[in-house]
Amino acid sequence: MFLSGARAAALGLGCLALLAPLWLWAHPGSELSLHYLSGQIAAAPAQHLYLQRASLLIEVGDFSAARADIDAAKALGDPRQVAYVQGLLLFQSGQAAAAIEQFSDYLQSHPGALPALEARARAWQQVGEAERALGDYRQFLAGSAAPAPGQYLALAALAEESNKPELALALLDQGMARLGMNINLQRAAIALALSNQQWAAAIRRQQLLGETMKHSPLWQLQLAELYVQAGHCDRAQALVQEMQAGLQRRRVTPALQRLQARGEALKSCRSRTGIPA
Repeated sequence: MFLSGARAAALGLGCLALLAPLWLWAHPGSELSLHYLSGQIAAAPAQHLYLQRASLLIEVGDFSAARADIDAAKALGDPRQVAYVQGLLLFQSGQAAAAIEQFSDYLQSHPGALPALEARARAWQQVGEAERALGDYRQFLAGSAAPAPGQYLALAALAEESNKPELALALLDQGMARLGMNINLQRAAIALALSNQQWAAAIRRQQLLGETMKHSPLWQLQLAELYVQAGHCDRAQALVQEMQAGLQRRRVTPALQRLQARGEALKSCRSRTGIPA
């Protein structure tokens, strides 16, 4: 299983764009936007205007009015254009299975539509179809111009929940290939390596974080802790001594005191043999 690093990071970063529907949070401009769209509809009713207003009504939780706008939109054009917004309404109404049908219909006529892929992935997750959710999320991320680290963290967590640790690691590395070295993604990869007792891989990944973390005392301590888990106490203790020497030149703060305490705890390490560095 993932250590808490990946999952906690995914939640902490608000992932999230992957795991939480964007329309759950109404924004201050919703009322103004609804007023504007209502004026536009009154002047010249059109399918796209009804769909825009229905989306906003779903956002603010007025499902009855949204349903009326969806019905009006169906009468004004190709009903396939309505399927995505109707899926949003069904999903928010607790009907994930029915929402999947609507999103799938929309994707048939709009292949690769990112909002529909993301929405269907959430719905697949809701009904317990992790494999299908994973497929949609991967396609969504592949097509996203500017994915967020949290999206890769959430996707990797989903892969791990599907008993695909190798895929989870590959997704984290894919994220770093696109976004550059990222502390949260690499720490999640380290947690995954540790859960599989891959000490050498975890150590290498922490070493790669050195430049990004400016070889800080925290980076030194985290690397020392990995050496301890791998049974290489001499390396851990050398790093702790280096870290403590550097901390002596800094102003004492509660955070630095906690680092010192963690470092002192590592000095009781007992080396083990036969473990690769």
